[in-house]
Amino acid sequence: NTWTQETQGRSRVNANLDNASANVMANLTGLSAQLFAGRKYSGQLVLFCTNSIAAEGFKCDFDGGTATMTSFRAHGTVFDTAGLQNVAQTSALATDFTITTLTGDAIVEINFGFVCNGAGTFIPRAAPVARVTGQTTVYANSYMWLDDMP
Repeated sequence: NTWTQETQGRSRVNANLDNASANVMANLTGLSAQLFAGRKYSGQLVLFCTNSIAAEGFKCDFDGGTATMTSFRAHGTVFDTAGLQNVAQTSALATDFTITTLTGDAIVEINFGFVCNGAGTFIPRAAPVARVTGQTTVYANSYMWLDDMP
C-alpha cells in the first residue's frame, strides 16, 4: 500500500498575523493559491482568530489576489466564546464576512466554490471592523483547502 499527499491547493498560516488598521484589509500571509483560467474550484477557509477588543469586531473576504471569477459563491459561519455570531452567504470576492462584536477566541469557517475566468492568485484577507486600541489576530495553523473540480 502506498499513500500520496496532494498539497498543491493546501496552505496554512505559519505565525500569528496581527492587523491593527480598522477597515484596512490585509492579505493573510501563507494563505494563497495560484489559479488557472477556465478551471472550477471548491474549498474551505478556516480562520482561528480573535480581536483584543471585542467591540472592534472582525471581517474577512477573498479579494486579495489577482485572479478573476465568472461565478463565485461562499457561505460562512462564525462562532466565538459567546456562541454563533454570524451566518452569511455571498457571490462576490470583495463582499466582507463581518462580525461587529467578536468575544474571545473564534473560528470562521467558509466553504466556497467558483469558476476562474482570469488566471492569478487567490488570497483571503482580514481586518478589524472598527479600531480604537485593539487589533485582530489570525492565529497560526489557520488554513485554506482548495481543490480542482470536474
